Amino acid sequence: MEPRSNREYWYRRLVPWKDFEIPMPGPEAIAGFFVVLAVSGALHVFVLWFCSLFRR
Repeated sequence: MEPRSNREYWYRRLVPWKDFEIPMPGPEAIAGFFVVLAVSGALHVFVLWFCSLFRR
């Protein structure tokens, strides 16, 4: 099948969908995700607590 444009030609060459798979994250990535999640949650709780001080 002939590509319709130059862009489609390069897209097909750069993205081989038949060989594409999402790699499984390693243990460091999973641990890092939970660390970022915990820090983000702590910051949100701190901001909510800090804002509640000004509502009184």
